[in-house]
Amino acid sequence: MKISVIVPAKGNSNRLKDKNLVKVLDHSLTEMACEKLLRSKIINNVYLDTDSEKIIDDVLHLFNKGLKLIKRPKELANNNITANDLIIYALHRIEKCDLILQSFVTSPLLKIETIDKCIKEFLKKKKYDAFLTVENIKEYFWSQKGFPTNFDINTLPNSVDLETIYKETHGLYGIYTKSLFKNKNRFGSKTLLIETSKVEGLDINDAEDLKILKAIMNYDKKK
Repeated sequence: MKISVIVPAKGNSNRLKDKNLVKVLDHSLTEMACEKLLRSKIINNVYLDTDSEKIIDDVLHLFNKGLKLIKRPKELANNNITANDLIIYALHRIEKCDLILQSFVTSPLLKIETIDKCIKEFLKKKKYDAFLTVENIKEYFWSQKGFPTNFDINTLPNSVDLETIYKETHGLYGIYTKSLFKNKNRFGSKTLLIETSKVEGLDINDAEDLKILKAIMNYDKKK
């Protein structure tokens, strides 16, 4: 079983300037993601997919440790390009593999031990052709029009009794390459949802998320 992981990291970002180069404890989000994945005991090849020379320069030291590069063309480095587009583009530019993964630098707290565990769990469950990491949520949700979407206001169930909703964490996606060729998306025909902790599921999108990340990492450093 040959396994490759793609780490998408474009140069521009809207909600948080230069997000993929933001540093926490002297390491950028991109550097942390690539370095972590290179420590996997299961993944064979780690590819950074970027259009940015600044990002490439930031991780130059990791190319000697096995990191590989997919130079993304400018036309694929905008918000109109989907994660499906990126994984399909990458598939045609990497060494042949049986399972292709996608992991985003905005999930810095997802541990490599968890990543390897997710891959092992997926490989054992033969009826699935794709998987993704999710967070289990039991909360009261309302629509934009002011209506409850998952509970009755007249009965008000305890939150523990609410229907479970799963949120993608953007930490890890995986699909067999033959299924990616067939379905043209990263979810395949039958997707396995693998739960991770709330902390490991933290996704960095804006300045508030970054404050939370810094607080957690500084706290862990002091322990």
